[in-house]
Amino acid sequence: DTLHEAGYVLLILCSTDSKEREVELLEVLRKRRVDGLILASSSERDADILEACERLDLPILLLDRAYPDDRDAVLVDHESGIREAMDHLLSLGHRRIGMVTGRPTVRPSRVRIDGYRAKLSEAGIGFDPNLVRMGGFDINSAFFEASALLSLRDRPTALIAGGIDMLGGVIRAIRAARLSVPKDISLIGSADTELSLFSTPPTNVICHDAAEQGRLSAQLILNRLTGRSTSEPHKLILSSQYVMRGSCGPPGGVMSNVDMCQ
Repeated sequence: DTLHEAGYVLLILCSTDSKEREVELLEVLRKRRVDGLILASSSERDADILEACERLDLPILLLDRAYPDDRDAVLVDHESGIREAMDHLLSLGHRRIGMVTGRPTVRPSRVRIDGYRAKLSEAGIGFDPNLVRMGGFDINSAFFEASALLSLRDRPTALIAGGIDMLGGVIRAIRAARLSVPKDISLIGSADTELSLFSTPPTNVICHDAAEQGRLSAQLILNRLTGRSTSEPHKLILSSQYVMRGSCGPPGGVMSNVDMCQ
């Protein structure tokens, strides 16, 4: 709405996490002479993607990406939400907590893992790299990586789906393993989606205000297009919250009345 009210048309393009496709789309945008770009890149440091961005020669706003650091950006504080979720799981008695998330080439994956590792360290629990699986943020990758975690001999007692679209794949993997939430395994998602609300039971989530993220992104790039911004890049950070519903319980499924109310 913010862009529309300012007289701009929003075009949405998806690279499906493919570097080659992303470079191709950036070249298409250059040839079509678009006015500006809001970019959630598949890799922040890839030389070919960075070169393609430089060839655009137009305002670029980074959507939850940290690099290039000379661009405006609207970021999400994923780490604080992960810390809250980890606090809850640890308080329930979980010690083997698994996470599936995206590749470390993008900021959301890195900061989620930072928060995860920090809370383990605070609890005196060693980091087990076998409990963290990284791949694409899509549902199929989530299913593959969650299935790998659930096939471990000493499988995790709780899973965190560290990506907006990953919850469906993780739920599918849990069902394929014939496990029940939260009796056999606790589950936390990363967005307040319809799936999280209407799953059985409703899923605990780490979420942020996506509508506000979009509004702020549109406003920042409009400021660049209209010359209202200074030369220095602007960085805005949105908070994240942990929302408790019914998908977490203690390992082994012994749930107290207090935990059920949460």
